[in-house]
Amino acid sequence: MTTPQSPGGGLADAVAEWLSRRPGRAFIAGLLLTAAMAAGMSQLRLETDYEVFFAPEAEEIQRFRAFQNEFGREDTLFFSVSAPAGEPLTGDRGLAAIGELTHRAQSLPYVRRLVSIANYPLVDAAADDIHIAPAYYLEDGAVVTQHTPDEMAERLLRETAIKHKLLSADGNTAGVLATLVFVDDSRAQSAKRAWSETRTLLAEVRERYPDYRFRVTGSTALDAAFEEANKYDLSVLFPAAITTMLLLAALLFRSPLFYLALSLVVGAATVSCLGFAGWAGIPLSSVSITSPVIVIILAIAGLMHLFVASGNEGSGSGNRQQRSRAALGKVLVPTLLTALTTCCGLLMLNFSATPPFRHLGNIAAVGVCAAFLYTFLLGAPVLRFMKSGARTDGFARRAMGALADFVLGPRGRSCALMVSALMVALASGIALNKIDDNYVEYFDSSFEFRRDSDFIDRKLSGIHSLEYSLKAQSGEVFTQPYLQALADFSTWALQQPGVRSVDTVEDAIAQVHRAFNNDDERYRHAPGDRDLIQQYSMLYEMSVPADFDFRNRVSADRGSSRVTLYLSNLSISEIVALERRAGQWLQRHAHFAAESDTEGQAATGTSILFSHIGLNNIYSMLYGTGLLFLMASLLLWLIFRVPAVAASAALANILPALATLGLWGLLVGRLGMGSAAVVAVTLGIMIDDTIHLGHRYLLHRRRGATSHGAIHRALVEVGPALVVTTLILAVGFLLISLSAFQINASMGLVVAATVVLALLFDLLVLPVVLLRFDRAPLPVTAPEPAAAAANTPTIQKELPHVEPIA
Repeated sequence: MTTPQSPGGGLADAVAEWLSRRPGRAFIAGLLLTAAMAAGMSQLRLETDYEVFFAPEAEEIQRFRAFQNEFGREDTLFFSVSAPAGEPLTGDRGLAAIGELTHRAQSLPYVRRLVSIANYPLVDAAADDIHIAPAYYLEDGAVVTQHTPDEMAERLLRETAIKHKLLSADGNTAGVLATLVFVDDSRAQSAKRAWSETRTLLAEVRERYPDYRFRVTGSTALDAAFEEANKYDLSVLFPAAITTMLLLAALLFRSPLFYLALSLVVGAATVSCLGFAGWAGIPLSSVSITSPVIVIILAIAGLMHLFVASGNEGSGSGNRQQRSRAALGKVLVPTLLTALTTCCGLLMLNFSATPPFRHLGNIAAVGVCAAFLYTFLLGAPVLRFMKSGARTDGFARRAMGALADFVLGPRGRSCALMVSALMVALASGIALNKIDDNYVEYFDSSFEFRRDSDFIDRKLSGIHSLEYSLKAQSGEVFTQPYLQALADFSTWALQQPGVRSVDTVEDAIAQVHRAFNNDDERYRHAPGDRDLIQQYSMLYEMSVPADFDFRNRVSADRGSSRVTLYLSNLSISEIVALERRAGQWLQRHAHFAAESDTEGQAATGTSILFSHIGLNNIYSMLYGTGLLFLMASLLLWLIFRVPAVAASAALANILPALATLGLWGLLVGRLGMGSAAVVAVTLGIMIDDTIHLGHRYLLHRRRGATSHGAIHRALVEVGPALVVTTLILAVGFLLISLSAFQINASMGLVVAATVVLALLFDLLVLPVVLLRFDRAPLPVTAPEPAAAAANTPTIQKELPHVEPIA
């Protein structure tokens, strides 16, 4: 069998020679590159709008835009008021609290409509007279009404548009729904202003009614929660993770020069990836903000291998340039290969249907390439001044030598079988994963948004809704067949799991019809006479406040109307299933001119946008991960060119990743947008260890060592750096797993678990597999350097013969 030299050997040797001979020029080049990249940071922007998660070209977002053009873009604030236990909310004090909140909320900036039981128009009629007015009003702060608390609750809950939306079934919690319209070109600033004044309003009403509970959710509150998650992770969690990793690296190596080089490389890589985002016009979001952490972790790993190699070369009095040249020659190729494979993993995030994950992959990929360059342009010139053998011999090498003896001995085979069996058993848990997500659950209970949303969901309605623009086949919505079809759809929808309330234009016509017929339930729908429908619609619009007219419910040409389904906090798969059933129902009714695709999916709104983009993202990321597995296997084959080594290396990366997915299935059981994406990131990271170990193993095999001896030397030489790198990776990502933002927390947990499992496989299983299958002798292409042999006699000594594994 013939085996070529390391990939890029001639070019790598030339680069290593130039770096060792021109360290000053390399250092200046690194500083100039850093300055050029850092200049882009002035263009950085933080995006908190939830629309950052949607690709502009997606079919779902195009449908949403069309709906907004017809009925306008609206954001929401959904307040709730809860009375103390044992006190009816429909008593004077409760009604006063709702009335004051309603009145105060109307003065919030950008509020276009506001609906609550304090202003909801109830329709009553006597003979030919109609009376449309709220159930009560406030006069000098006092409640004026003709109803007792029980009568008030009973009257309000008769209205389908109020029950489960503006008043809970138990009458203890009321809702106040504010619809806001922001200025498009300054939406982020408008949303921040509205949220700031909302917080002020809540503080004031809570102080005035201390025994009542006031909560808020809605799309504007969701935007604020995303911003809060961004700020906390960016200002607290990520700096803590980075500081911990740097201190851990400094503590483990205890070298001032290493810490100086590390600070230079990490700082330059961080500003370069952020500068690239600025130059490229890529916004930072709650997902892509994690990219600098990934870059920093990988920068530490690359520099660590150079540090260990620099300390191992030559004697303390040896020629500094020669020692630098030898160290660079050892690590340049494997570090380049690890950077390339990591970039491949990160670039696989471009398969994601969600722009923030693409941004994460692209920013981090550029940062990883920059970290590779800075390792040799900035780190190598500093490390050339360190003394040989500094902090690299001693306990770590002796411990790794003992581990190598154990792994290559008879007990190591049993251990390898146990580890492999454990990973296969964990991998079997993959089947337990359900592809699903719930974006309210992106935030844990430490967020007030999550606590408020959960409570409002239990009592009233969740943050989710489905919006429909239903065209009348006749071209006119105020006809009996169309209104009857709306009533039938509303009745069907309310029978579906998770649907709390339905809002249609037919409700208003039915209110008037029922009022003129003494509230007889036989007249609970719109009348059958076209002229009477027209009369009722005009009468209603002339009598109700502007917040309740048909302007945001009926299109300007009166050819279509808006139907809203208010839902509980369903998962994305449940929302998509409901939307599909609703679309199929609508297609079967001829009175609607459906504008849907072949599956009947005609709903829009932020809930269905998140649901579709979430499911598409999960499936596309799983596809991209499968493709990455194939690409990684092919890349490892091109790197090593030895079938046994390439196959073993591929197995060392695929099995731990599958084991982690299985462990996730056992512990969590749901693959969401975050957990599905991080597999691609993780695979690119964990290939690093395999490449460094495999590259050093082949280096010694090509120098004439047996498989046994080459494995022993590779473990002793690169094993300490692999262990320390994995320790720092695991600690860093475990700190990220403490994020209150579920996507970041999932990424931290999955990456930490995978790199640990991958290290166990690399140290305990991969050597045994190589010893079993890589038996063929290789031609000696480069003799063992005499200097290295003289300096590491205990390692270069040929080990006793061990029979190959049967």
